[in-house]
Amino acid sequence: MIRRILSAAVAVALTAGAVLTAVVAAAFALYALLEGPLGRPGAAAVVAALAALVAAVTALIALRKAEPPPPAEQSPMERVIALASEKPILAVAAALAAGVVALRNPKVVAALVSAFVAGRTAGK
Repeated sequence: MIRRILSAAVAVALTAGAVLTAVVAAAFALYALLEGPLGRPGAAAVVAALAALVAAVTALIALRKAEPPPPAEQSPMERVIALASEKPILAVAAALAAGVVALRNPKVVAALVSAFVAGRTAGK
């Protein structure tokens, strides 16, 4: 297992080294090609600008792939159900706390039930 991981790491390092060598060689070739018509400063500026352009395009592609899709709008009840399914211990604790409150203060439960019933009848 470790041997495979090390082999993969060596392969990635060798590939990265080969790509880096190719990029540097291409930059030198472009510099040599442009040195005659543009002079040394002009050729260096074009090579630097091209390298910056490649880096910017690569960064934009990486950022676009890394952006998560926007979440869909959920109703409050769907959020509660999702939270309860993700964290069942928290849901059980909340249910127990609601039960304790209901046992200690039945007037609060009666007020909630009457408000719920009043809301249902007002909507009809």
